[in-house]
Amino acid sequence: MTATVIVTGSSGGIGRAISVECLSAGYRVIAVDQKSGDATDEVITYRGDVSSPELVNEVLNHACSSGQQVSLVNAAGVTRPEAGSYSPSSWHETIAVNLSAVYLWCEGFRQRVKSGRLNGSVIVNIGSLAAHRGFLDNPAYAASKAGVVGLTRSYAMELGAFGIRVVSISPGYIRTEMTTKSWNDPELRLRRAQSSILGRWGEPEDVARVCRFMLSPDAGFVTGIDIPVDGGWLAKG
Repeated sequence: MTATVIVTGSSGGIGRAISVECLSAGYRVIAVDQKSGDATDEVITYRGDVSSPELVNEVLNHACSSGQQVSLVNAAGVTRPEAGSYSPSSWHETIAVNLSAVYLWCEGFRQRVKSGRLNGSVIVNIGSLAAHRGFLDNPAYAASKAGVVGLTRSYAMELGAFGIRVVSISPGYIRTEMTTKSWNDPELRLRRAQSSILGRWGEPEDVARVCRFMLSPDAGFVTGIDIPVDGGWLAKG
């Protein structure tokens, strides 16, 4: 029986790479994003706001009705203008997508796990280096991702008794649409690379491969932790 992985933010750089990696591993993918995607026999697409409780319930109900094992990757994320022009609406939008949506998906899982519908599943939440270091001019992003790491630990404690593993992955600087501004600035690009031990930026596939491992039985004794995929940025200090 083919296992299913729900991927939120599936059209973004990291979310897209995770979806492709899951497909290559033989999973069926349910792709959830504000942008539309192409449906195939292996990919079911849902278009909408990932922080909508109605969408969360619709997707989870559909996924659970298949009788297949279902896992979840919360990869949706946004960043908004720098602090100098930061508005309360930007703060609330960032928190809604980056943190509140992760809570809604995890809580939807918890409710269905307790009804016996999702035993043996895995939840992978995408955090960020910013959760550990913080950066100038983007307080909501750092706060939201720190919240994701804490939320991950809490749900790992809650769901472990049901055989559900919950982990987070915190990417460093990955070359995606979200980091285009830094990448296009030669000085910033070099500075970001030199801040890591490996001396380079990461690619979305670097994160996707770690996510694929965490979803697999090979990671069956790993839960409740945050995994940096940052080229050694945190270790370098």
